[in-house]
Amino acid sequence: MALLLSLMVVMSACMPGPRLVDAPGIAIDDDLAYVAYGNFVYGLNLTGGSVAWSFPEEGSTQVVFYAPPLVSDEYVYIGDLAKVFHKLDRETGDEVWSFSGAKGFYVGQAAEADGTVYAPNNDGSLYALSDNGTLLWSFETGHYIWGQPVVAEDKIFVSSMDHFVYALSLDGEQLWSAD
Repeated sequence: MALLLSLMVVMSACMPGPRLVDAPGIAIDDDLAYVAYGNFVYGLNLTGGSVAWSFPEEGSTQVVFYAPPLVSDEYVYIGDLAKVFHKLDRETGDEVWSFSGAKGFYVGQAAEADGTVYAPNNDGSLYALSDNGTLLWSFETGHYIWGQPVVAEDKIFVSSMDHFVYALSLDGEQLWSAD
């Protein structure tokens, strides 16, 4: 009996791919609700909830979306658990570009200011991406970054699971940190 129970525990952990066990990430604008959950990001019509678009076209068990989408005037920014950050057309859901230079996955919502997107990552880095998806700089903390960075007063403020809050210049230089 003990062997059978041990085998059941071992086999239950063999499911391939990332698993999602929490609430979906959501953002809303005047026309759509953007929902990141499971293998897709959805654009849902606010009147009635019908699906206006979904990304990607075909889902994969290896790609899971969890972070709340960031919605700007024209685009939706979202990272996934397969270590890829995406820029999507807000109206169609078509991918404009993707960034795959991170070592970890995306849980926190990105921030955007003056054409630069700040993507927090589970590898402990904040990635600054240009309007065309090029890496401008990255800033490494001592642990995961799961929260949304805040851009204010020409500074970027980001908190990390290392228990520090960091203030950065718009060029990614550390101005100060507080425990």
